[in-house]
Amino acid sequence: GDLFSDTPSWLATYQPGQTIFDEGDPASHMYRVESGCVRLQVNGVDGARQIISFLFRGELFGYAVGSRQIAAEAVNETVVRCWSVSSILALGTRRPEVAVELVRVADRQFGSVAQHLQRVARLTAADRVRWFFSGLVSCDGLHRRGGHLDLPMMRRDIADYLGLTPETLSRSILELEEDGFLARKGRKGFCLHGPSLELKVKSLDELKIVSRERQHVIS
Repeated sequence: GDLFSDTPSWLATYQPGQTIFDEGDPASHMYRVESGCVRLQVNGVDGARQIISFLFRGELFGYAVGSRQIAAEAVNETVVRCWSVSSILALGTRRPEVAVELVRVADRQFGSVAQHLQRVARLTAADRVRWFFSGLVSCDGLHRRGGHLDLPMMRRDIADYLGLTPETLSRSILELEEDGFLARKGRKGFCLHGPSLELKVKSLDELKIVSRERQHVIS
């Protein structure tokens, strides 16, 4: 069941590009994506940004003590459930399983960010794009329509997530399309099929890429 169902909460709706919280803000609330997509990012002083994660339906974020180290924005129209951090802290003192779950969430998110940094640092542009699309196959919160996947994010978002320029991203998508890995369906739609990559990080200094022929048709 929902570990947080007994704690007061409320729903909030954010429009595309709207800030949920910013770097330096006090960490006063925890959130869960109910619909839509959230991007977590670090904003540079020069206006550049590095997106470190996309979050979809059911994912928790924003649990912290002190001030925010990252920013969160809505990618598309997004509904989140909100809890006050103080109420979650109080719940954790009464129910140890809540504290354990929050540690698990933090550990998963830390591992995801570490893998993301490793891939951005070590993979070629085309393989970064291949890894990104392969990871969407098992995502529950994406809209599937007519046999293909509708992405909520713009290509600029994907480029900033993968550490690429928009031009390099476009060339890489074209390369993967020519290779038969994916097919474009409109501005933000894709059908993913063909050879998939399984990426295994064996150490901080070694990244092994294992190619496996596997058909993924998203429907």
